[in-house]
Amino acid sequence: MPNEKKTENLTRKFLTNVGIFDNDDFIVEEQRSDNPVIQKLLKAASKSGSGLGKPEFIIRKKDDDEFLLIIECKAKTKFHESINKDRYSDYAVDGALLYASNLATPGRFNVLAIGISGEDINNYKISTYFQPQGAKKAGLLLDENGKPITEIIEWDRYIARAKFDPAVAKNRHSNLIKFSRDLHEYLRDYAKITEAQKPLLVSGVLLALMDKGFEKAYITYEGEDLAQKTFQAIRDIIGKAELGENQESKKKAIVNAFRFIEDHPELHKVDQKKNESPLKHIVSGLCERVKPFTRDHYDFDIIGNFYGEFIRYTGGDKQGLGIVLTPKHITNLFADLAKVNKNSVVLDICAGTAGFLISAMKKMTKDVSADEKKYILEHSLIGIEQEPSMFALAVSNMILRGDGKTNLYQGDSLKDQNILNKIRGKADIGFINPPYSQKGEDVSEWHFIIQMLDLLQTKGTGIAIVPMQLAIDTNNPLREKLLNNHRLEAVMSMPDDLFYPVGVVTCIMVFTAHVPHNSDIHHESWFGYWKNDGFKKVKHEGRVSTEKWSDIKNEWLKTFSEKTNTPGKCVRKKVAINNQWCAEVYLDTDYSDLSADIFIRSVLSYSAYLLMNKKFSLVREILAGKKVLAIKLNTKSWKIFSYPDVFDLEKGYYNNRPEIDPCGIPFISATENNNGITDFVTREGTKIFLAKSITVSNDGSIGNAFYQDSDFTCSHSVNIIRIHKKFKKELNQYIALFLIPLIQKEKFRFNYGFKWRIERMKESKIKLPVGDNGEPDWNFMEEYIKSLSFSSNL
Repeated sequence: MPNEKKTENLTRKFLTNVGIFDNDDFIVEEQRSDNPVIQKLLKAASKSGSGLGKPEFIIRKKDDDEFLLIIECKAKTKFHESINKDRYSDYAVDGALLYASNLATPGRFNVLAIGISGEDINNYKISTYFQPQGAKKAGLLLDENGKPITEIIEWDRYIARAKFDPAVAKNRHSNLIKFSRDLHEYLRDYAKITEAQKPLLVSGVLLALMDKGFEKAYITYEGEDLAQKTFQAIRDIIGKAELGENQESKKKAIVNAFRFIEDHPELHKVDQKKNESPLKHIVSGLCERVKPFTRDHYDFDIIGNFYGEFIRYTGGDKQGLGIVLTPKHITNLFADLAKVNKNSVVLDICAGTAGFLISAMKKMTKDVSADEKKYILEHSLIGIEQEPSMFALAVSNMILRGDGKTNLYQGDSLKDQNILNKIRGKADIGFINPPYSQKGEDVSEWHFIIQMLDLLQTKGTGIAIVPMQLAIDTNNPLREKLLNNHRLEAVMSMPDDLFYPVGVVTCIMVFTAHVPHNSDIHHESWFGYWKNDGFKKVKHEGRVSTEKWSDIKNEWLKTFSEKTNTPGKCVRKKVAINNQWCAEVYLDTDYSDLSADIFIRSVLSYSAYLLMNKKFSLVREILAGKKVLAIKLNTKSWKIFSYPDVFDLEKGYYNNRPEIDPCGIPFISATENNNGITDFVTREGTKIFLAKSITVSNDGSIGNAFYQDSDFTCSHSVNIIRIHKKFKKELNQYIALFLIPLIQKEKFRFNYGFKWRIERMKESKIKLPVGDNGEPDWNFMEEYIKSLSFSSNL
C-alpha cells in the first residue's frame, strides 16, 4: 500500500546528505511555519481550494530571507506531475507549484519548488522549479550544464543557479537601485560629505568588508574607533592587491583618496537619538544589502552603479567627478561586438570605474582554469584613468571582483609617454567612452579615439561610443588623420535616451586599427539603426531592461556580423572623410508596411482637429467623399523623388513670438498636438504663410506633419511644403492627407543631434505613386483618400 511517510523519510535522507537537515544554519519546518509572513501567504494555498496550504517541507536559511525551498511529496511516481500541472491535490509537482505561486508574491520570496515522488531509493522522481518573487509562473531550474535538476543538491548550488534567473537579477538590481537612492538621501542629510566623496565612501567600505576580521567585528566598533578600523581595513586590502608596475605609488594614491573616511568628523559623530554614527549606518547597510550582490554578480560594475545613481539625484554629473558612465548592457554589447575571448587583451584609455574592463573580464574568464584567470587579470585587462578619485574607484572595482589583481594606470592617456610606451601594441581590442565636449586644445573625442587605435595591434578592433555630432560633422580635420591610418568598419545609431537623464544622442563606431580606410577601394562601411533596445524609463530607476533586450541584442549582433542591407534597419555604404557617418543618412525608407489603416489614421487625426475647432463643414466634406471602389496600393511601382523635385520648400520664420490674439491666425511650432498649433497671434508685424500647405517640425517633435487649411505663421522649427509650382496643382486636403504618412515615414532618421532643417530636407527623398508620364500621380492620391471607408472607424 502506498505510504507517503516513506517518501518524506526519503526526502529527509536526501536533505541530510547535502547538509540541510539537522543543520543549525537552516530552519526546516513541516506542514506549517512559525513565520507569520509564510503562514499568511499559505492561507490561500490549500490544494483543495479552501483552508491553509500545508507543504511537506518549508526550508529557509537563517541568514537568508530572500529564498525559500518548498517540497511536496507523493508516494507513487505516477503521481509525480500532471500534463497541465493543475491537479494540486493529486500530484507532487502540481502541489509544490501551487504553494510557490502564493509565496512568490512581489516583495516576498524567491521560491524553489520541488516535487518528489516514490518510496524507494531505487525508484523515485525529483523535479525542481523556480519562481522568482513577482513572477507570474515558475520555470524549471537548470544545472550548470543547462539540464533540469533531478536530485536534491546543496543549498548554495540551488541559490547560485536561481540567481542566474533574469527575473531574480532584475529584482535584485531594482532593490540595489532603491538602496542607492536611500543611501544618497541619508548621505545628504547626515554625512555632510561632497558629491565626489559619496561613491568613494561606498567603494571604501566595500573594500573594508573584504577583510574577514573587519566584517565580523565592525558591529562592535563605533565613532572614531570605527572610522580608524574601517580605514585600516581599506589599507590592508589595498596593500595586498597586485597593481602591476609602480604599485606602491599607486597604492599610496588610492589610500589617500579614502583618507577622508578616517578624518571626516561628521562621519563618525554618534547621533544620540539614533545611537549610531553615519559611518556605522553605512557599513551595516552595505554589508547586509550590497556585499551579497557583489559576491553573486561578478560581472556587475557595482561602483559604477552607485556613481551613476548618485549623479542622477544631483542633476547630472556637474557636482560629481565629471564623467558620464556607459550603461552595463552597452559595455556587455561591446564585448560581444569585439568577440572578446580568453586570448584577448583589452584596453580602455578612459577607464572611468572600469565598466568596460569588467564586462570584458566576464567573457574572458568564463570556463577558464584558475591559472588562466590569474594571467588574464594580471596581463589582459589594461586601463588608464587620469582623475585620481575615479582611478581609486576603478581599482577598487577590480579588487572587488575577488583576486586583487589589476593592470590599471593613473595618468594622462594622451600625453603620458611613460605609460603609453609600456602598453603600446599589447592590446588587440580597445573600448572607449571618451570625455564629451571637452574645452581645451587637443582633447576632443577624436583625439582619444585616434590615441586608442594607435595603441592597438595591427588589425586590432577599436570600438567607441560618442556623440552623434562626430558622425555628422564632415568638417573636422581629424577625420583625415583617422582614416589615413585606420578603417571605419561600422557605425550604429543608439537610442536617443541611452544616457538618460543626460541628454546626449550617441552612436557606436567600430574601427580596424592600422589599416588605412582607402587601402581597399571596394570597402563599404556598415550602418545600423539601433534606436530601440527595449528598455523603458521607470520613476526613480531610470532606464531599465525588459524581456525584449535579449532578443534585440541577438538581432543586432546577427545583422552586425552579416553586414546586411535591410530597409529601415541597416545599410552598407562606401564613405569617405567628407561624408556623414550614420545610418539615418543612407537608409532606404521602408514603405512595405503602408496600408489603408495608416491613411485612415491620418484622415481621422485631421478630422478630430477640425471637430475640436468647430470646422464641421470641412469634416463632412472629408468623411463624406464620393463612393468609389477600394483602391489598392502597390508601392513597388512607385518612384523615388527628391523633395525639391516635387515640392516647393520654405523655411519657417524666426519669429519673436507675436502678440496673442484669440481672433488672429494660427501659430505653428514643433509640437505633435492640435495640428501643430500652439496659439493664435496677431497678423500685425507677422510673416504670413499661405493656406493649403503642409507644415513639418524640424526640431522637437521632429517629422510631425500637418495640413494647414488657413493662413498661418510659424517658428523656425517648422518647414513648409507645397506642391511644386511646375505641376500647377493645388495642395488640397485629400492630397495632403495622403502625403502626410509618407512624410512622417522619415521621422526615424532624425533626433536632437540630427535635425530635419530645410537644408537637410532638400536632400531628402520620398516615394510616390506615378502616372504613365513618370510624374507624381496627384489625382490617384486624392482619389485614394476619398475611397477609404470611415464608418467603422468613427
